[in-house]
Formats: sequence, C-alpha cells, structure tokens
Amino acid sequence: MGSYREAIDGYLGGKDSVPDVTLYRQQGRVKYGFGLNAEQELAPALRAFGRLGWNDGANESYAYTEIDRTTEVGADLGGNRWHRSHDKLGAAFVVNAISGDHRRYLALDISALNICRMILSCTWRMQSKAPASSATI
Repeated sequence: MGSYREAIDGYLGGKDSVPDVTLYRQQGRVKYGFGLNAEQELAPALRAFGRLGWNDGANESYAYTEIDRTTEVGADLGGNRWHRSHDKLGAAFVVNAISGDHRRYLALDISALNICRMILSCTWRMQSKAPASSATI
C-alpha cells in the first residue's frame, strides 16, 4: 500500500511532478480500522439500526470505493402489515468521508471529486414463503 503522506511530501518537495501514491508503495504496510453495529427492535415488525466504521486513512485502499469514515442510520419494517411476513422494507441514511491525509492528497490532484458523500438508500426485500428462494430488488 502506498502512503498518502509520503506521496504529498514527494510532490511538495519537488521530487515528483504529480502526486502519485503508487510511487510510495511498501510491502508490509498495515491498514487498520474498526466497525460497530447496533440494532434495536422497536416493535415486533420494526427494527432500527446504526453503524459506524473507521480506518486510519494513512495508506491507499484496495477497494471499490475509498472510505475512511462511515456513519449509517436506518430502519426496516417487516411485511406482516401487507401479509408477507418474509418481506422487509428499509431505508438508511449514510455519510462517508475520508481522512485528512487522504483529503490533502486528493486536493493536490484536480481529479479529486468527492471528499464527503451522503446517501439515502431504500430497499425492498421480497421473499417467497419458502426462505430458500429469495430476491432483493
């Protein structure tokens, strides 16, 4: 993994013509973090949840999207009200962000588009009466 801080220093020090984290990859670097999940049943068919995630943000990520901080809150409702007990309808609000080093690295490059992302997600999970055949839309 490449170090954002080393890439910033290499660019600002005149060593590199553009900030490039791939020039500062080093075998054995570790990216650490944690996740926390809490769920609470509010009523027999209503559940609320919250999730937090954090990683050090010092080194590049090998992931679909690079997120160093995340917060999510939401709820889901079981399908008993519409006589489909295996269905769930849910909504969540998510805020994702990146670390200071990550933000400074991207700010040096004009292609940096997203520093913080807010998402509202709605899902509907339909399930036939037999749990083995389910579909999510």
